[in-house]
Amino acid sequence: MKRIVLPLLIILLLGGCAVSRPSANTNSDKAADTYVGTWLRQAIYTNGVQVASEPSTLILTEKGTFFSINDYAYDEGTIEIAGDNITTTVTAGMTPGQVVSHQWQVSADGKTLTFIINDQSGVEMREVYARGPDYDMSKLPK
Repeated sequence: MKRIVLPLLIILLLGGCAVSRPSANTNSDKAADTYVGTWLRQAIYTNGVQVASEPSTLILTEKGTFFSINDYAYDEGTIEIAGDNITTTVTAGMTPGQVVSHQWQVSADGKTLTFIINDQSGVEMREVYARGPDYDMSKLPK
Protein backbone atom coordinates (compact mmCIF):
# COMPACT_ATOMS: atom_id res chain seq x y z
CA MET A 1 0.00 0.00 0.00
CA LYS A 2 2.84 2.40 0.89
CA ARG A 3 4.37 1.94 -2.59
CA ILE A 4 1.08 3.10 -4.14
CA VAL A 5 0.28 5.94 -1.74
CA LEU A 6 3.75 7.49 -1.77
CA PRO A 7 3.96 7.96 -5.57
CA LEU A 8 0.45 9.41 -5.49
CA LEU A 9 1.45 11.85 -2.73
CA ILE A 10 4.51 12.88 -4.68
CA ILE A 11 2.47 13.42 -7.83
CA LEU A 12 -0.02 15.52 -5.90
CA LEU A 13 2.78 17.57 -4.37
CA LEU A 14 4.65 18.26 -7.55
CA GLY A 15 2.27 17.47 -10.33
CA GLY A 16 4.64 14.92 -11.67
CA CYS A 17 7.40 16.27 -9.69
CA ALA A 18 9.62 19.07 -10.58
CA VAL A 19 10.74 22.54 -11.26
CA SER A 20 13.15 24.55 -13.32
CA ARG A 21 13.94 27.95 -14.71
CA PRO A 22 10.87 29.86 -15.86
CA SER A 23 10.09 29.93 -19.55
CA ALA A 24 10.55 33.17 -21.46
CA ASN A 25 6.91 34.20 -20.99
CA THR A 26 7.00 33.81 -17.22
CA ASN A 27 7.53 36.63 -14.74
CA SER A 28 9.61 35.50 -11.80
CA ASP A 29 10.54 37.41 -8.69
CA LYS A 30 13.22 34.84 -7.88
CA ALA A 31 16.46 34.47 -9.78
CA ALA A 32 16.71 31.18 -11.67
CA ASP A 33 20.15 30.56 -10.22
CA THR A 34 18.54 30.03 -6.81
CA TYR A 35 16.70 26.89 -7.91
CA VAL A 36 18.27 25.58 -11.12
CA GLY A 37 20.27 22.42 -10.45
CA THR A 38 19.97 19.01 -8.87
CA TRP A 39 17.93 18.53 -5.69
CA LEU A 40 17.76 15.43 -3.47
CA ARG A 41 14.53 14.83 -1.57
CA GLN A 42 14.98 14.73 2.20
CA ALA A 43 11.41 14.19 3.41
CA ILE A 44 7.69 14.75 2.90
CA TYR A 45 5.67 16.26 5.76
CA THR A 46 1.94 16.47 6.38
CA ASN A 47 0.95 19.12 8.94
CA GLY A 48 4.53 19.13 10.22
CA VAL A 49 4.77 15.35 10.68
CA GLN A 50 7.23 13.44 8.50
CA VAL A 51 5.32 10.87 6.44
CA ALA A 52 8.00 9.74 3.97
CA SER A 53 11.71 9.91 3.29
CA GLU A 54 12.21 7.78 0.18
CA PRO A 55 15.00 9.18 -2.00
CA SER A 56 14.19 11.06 -5.19
CA THR A 57 16.19 13.29 -7.49
CA LEU A 58 14.72 16.47 -8.94
CA ILE A 59 16.54 18.26 -11.75
CA LEU A 60 15.56 21.84 -12.57
CA THR A 61 16.97 23.20 -15.79
CA GLU A 62 17.58 26.66 -17.19
CA LYS A 63 15.08 25.92 -19.97
CA GLY A 64 11.94 25.85 -17.80
CA THR A 65 11.87 22.06 -17.60
CA PHE A 66 12.12 19.49 -14.84
CA PHE A 67 13.00 15.84 -14.44
CA SER A 68 12.01 13.76 -11.42
CA ILE A 69 13.63 10.37 -10.88
CA ASN A 70 13.18 7.78 -8.14
CA ASP A 71 13.08 3.99 -7.78
CA TYR A 72 9.50 3.63 -9.01
CA ALA A 73 8.69 6.65 -11.17
CA TYR A 74 10.03 9.08 -13.74
CA ASP A 75 8.37 12.31 -14.81
CA GLU A 76 9.43 15.31 -16.83
CA GLY A 77 7.70 18.50 -17.79
CA THR A 78 7.56 22.26 -17.70
CA ILE A 79 7.00 24.92 -15.06
CA GLU A 80 5.51 28.39 -14.86
CA ILE A 81 6.49 30.62 -11.96
CA ALA A 82 4.70 33.69 -10.66
CA GLY A 83 6.28 34.97 -7.45
CA ASP A 84 5.95 32.26 -4.79
CA ASN A 85 3.59 30.15 -6.91
CA ILE A 86 4.65 27.45 -9.32
CA THR A 87 2.62 25.41 -11.77
CA THR A 88 4.07 22.13 -13.01
CA THR A 89 2.87 20.37 -16.14
CA VAL A 90 3.97 16.79 -16.71
CA THR A 91 4.74 16.18 -20.39
CA ALA A 92 6.14 12.62 -20.20
CA GLY A 93 6.53 9.81 -17.71
CA MET A 94 4.12 8.37 -15.17
CA THR A 95 1.45 11.13 -15.20
CA PRO A 96 1.52 13.00 -18.55
CA GLY A 97 -0.92 15.90 -18.73
CA GLN A 98 -1.15 16.43 -14.98
CA VAL A 99 -1.03 20.08 -13.93
CA VAL A 100 -0.54 21.13 -10.28
CA SER A 101 -0.12 24.57 -8.73
CA HIS A 102 1.57 25.09 -5.38
CA GLN A 103 3.95 27.38 -3.48
CA TRP A 104 7.71 27.03 -3.38
CA GLN A 105 10.64 28.57 -1.56
CA VAL A 106 14.42 28.35 -1.51
CA SER A 107 16.25 28.89 1.79
CA ALA A 108 18.37 32.03 2.21
CA ASP A 109 21.57 29.97 1.90
CA GLY A 110 20.29 28.33 -1.33
CA LYS A 111 20.71 24.81 0.03
CA THR A 112 17.06 23.84 0.65
CA LEU A 113 14.08 23.84 -1.74
CA THR A 114 10.56 23.35 -0.34
CA PHE A 115 7.26 22.80 -2.14
CA ILE A 116 4.10 23.59 -0.17
CA ILE A 117 0.50 22.57 -0.84
CA ASN A 118 -2.39 23.60 1.38
CA ASP A 119 -5.43 21.58 0.40
CA GLN A 120 -9.04 22.66 0.77
CA SER A 121 -9.46 20.80 4.06
CA GLY A 122 -6.60 22.72 5.72
CA VAL A 123 -3.94 20.01 5.40
CA GLU A 124 -0.46 21.33 4.63
CA MET A 125 1.99 19.11 2.76
CA ARG A 126 5.67 20.02 2.35
CA GLU A 127 8.25 18.27 0.23
CA VAL A 128 11.80 19.24 1.23
CA TYR A 129 14.90 18.89 -0.97
CA ALA A 130 18.61 19.57 -0.36
CA ARG A 131 20.86 20.83 -3.14
CA GLY A 132 22.83 17.92 -4.58
CA PRO A 133 25.71 17.39 -6.97
CA ASP A 134 25.14 17.84 -10.70
CA TYR A 135 23.25 14.92 -12.25
CA ASP A 136 24.61 13.03 -15.24
CA MET A 137 21.85 13.86 -17.73
CA SER A 138 22.92 10.95 -19.96
CA LYS A 139 21.40 8.66 -17.29
CA LEU A 140 17.87 9.99 -17.83
CA PRO A 141 15.37 7.51 -19.27
CA LYS A 142 15.01 7.77 -23.02
